[in-house]
Amino acid sequence: MKQPVRERAEFQRFLCFVRNDAPVGLFPDRFNRWRFHVAAPTRSANSRHLPMEAQTLLRRCIDAASIDVDDPTDPENLIGFFQHFRPDGSGLAGVFEDVPGGDEVHDRLDQLFACAGNDRREDGRRDVYFLVRRPPPISPTEIQRLASQWLSGLRHLADAVQNETVKAQLDSAPKLRVLEGKAPKNPKHEIDQSDLFRAFAKDVPQLTDEIRPVSEIAQALKPAFYFISCDAMLRDYLMWPIHARALPHLPEDPFSAYFNLWRHGIKYRILRNDTIDFYIPRPPVRVPVQPMSTPR
Repeated sequence: MKQPVRERAEFQRFLCFVRNDAPVGLFPDRFNRWRFHVAAPTRSANSRHLPMEAQTLLRRCIDAASIDVDDPTDPENLIGFFQHFRPDGSGLAGVFEDVPGGDEVHDRLDQLFACAGNDRREDGRRDVYFLVRRPPPISPTEIQRLASQWLSGLRHLADAVQNETVKAQLDSAPKLRVLEGKAPKNPKHEIDQSDLFRAFAKDVPQLTDEIRPVSEIAQALKPAFYFISCDAMLRDYLMWPIHARALPHLPEDPFSAYFNLWRHGIKYRILRNDTIDFYIPRPPVRVPVQPMSTPR
């Protein structure tokens, strides 16, 4: 079903905003982080140098979303791609079917839309990114287990791609704490950022870029998958079936535990060099509305 004209216009304004049509200083912080760090390898690639199978896939994505662009083979034109298929992902069927691992990617996208596809807020506004507004409950013990599993998976991936920075940080076995409440903001100033924080902010999001042989299809799709929620770990979970072909001996999916944390609304923060904190969101307080008494 097509979006109403007004909603399509609003969404196109958002896409123009994140595609470099606004001054750098006006970009949301999450876009700036992607623009200058996470997406550097993708941005430097010219669409004319993509293999034909990657160009064909990009054109199919553009057609599926009915996006009007000058160059349908430019990966950056897929920023905001998945937002066109909310709330249930209908219309995506078959888009990735001829991609190695594509069927598994579709299965993971179904999971994404099931828990975060609805973009309508209670106040009537809409979410641009995929957010879990009503996460199911989860115990602190299960969070600890999933967090340990996630870090173990990252350690195996770092070893497979020979990333010594991530290996060293995870070998130090950071402590895991489970806290309740709203997660604080990440430290902005470099003097406040620990080595562990910098590893997770810069090196961990680029682990899949270091997989050899390089998947040109995966590189071309990264902007679309990253802007689902501006979350490199969520991106890599959804795309892992494509990457996994190059690492058949990896003992586990490095990102499945992270997705389970994410769908339960768990956020992590690194404020100290030896600790990773995981925050359980408090349920919203609903104030009952008292009926108005009628005057006598």
